[in-house]
Amino acid sequence: MIDSQRALLAGAIDYAGLFPPASLDMAQAAGNYRRYLASEDRWALNRFICPVGRLQELAIARGHGGDPWRIAAAGSGEPYEEAAAIARFNQDYYGRLRVEAIEAKTPDAHAVATRVAAHRGLECFCELNPAAPEFRSTAEAVQRAGVHAKLRTGGVVAEAIPSLELVLHFLTTCHDLGISFKATAGLHHPFCGSYPLTYEPDAPQALMYGFLNLALAATALASGADPARAAELLAAADPWSLTPDPWPLSSIEAGRRFFLGFGSCSFEEPLLWLRPPA
Repeated sequence: MIDSQRALLAGAIDYAGLFPPASLDMAQAAGNYRRYLASEDRWALNRFICPVGRLQELAIARGHGGDPWRIAAAGSGEPYEEAAAIARFNQDYYGRLRVEAIEAKTPDAHAVATRVAAHRGLECFCELNPAAPEFRSTAEAVQRAGVHAKLRTGGVVAEAIPSLELVLHFLTTCHDLGISFKATAGLHHPFCGSYPLTYEPDAPQALMYGFLNLALAATALASGADPARAAELLAAADPWSLTPDPWPLSSIEAGRRFFLGFGSCSFEEPLLWLRPPA
């Protein structure tokens, strides 16, 4: 593994084993996260993603001992109420679990950003839809509030995968506004290609992005490249082959300040590309 590859993935993977297509039960997902924390690949691991409504269930599955687990809570309700519930949860489970962030999915990103940001120490990611007519205005609201954006890059149906033009629109808008972001869904493969949408044996396939495509397109923009170069990297079957070898660490670091990481229902699959061939 070269230094630039490690820097690109250091602390980049939020573990989302509770979510499709893995859809593990809480005991399985918590057991996996515990194992990953103890593994030699811990350097790439970031937070455990848990719905706000399942935090108590996670506390039971987590058990006792060891350092506090770092949690990102996926919101679905009224952001202020959920943030208040998280604050109470952090008080009750201090030393075992620590919710550090909330990921909000709402058309009213400004309300989310301003209300949630009021809770000291709680990082906020607002999911934005680059296809929505109000995308630019909500992105500007996120920028004014000083919080992060979130991009959904896939799902369990082909229709959930945004077009290259929409992903590029999201990236260039966030870059122009100085908004850092994370991504989620369909990114457990490194390279753009046709993959099964679920883990079912007969699952349909679709053209999906790879996490390297997204990370390197963001890195290119952060390093001063034009949108055409970012589009090339987004669509490449092997984006790493189109980059300097190795990519300068200063560029990777700039890219990671823009691209904060990605959620994946598998922690192990994204790391396979780093393994030397047998």
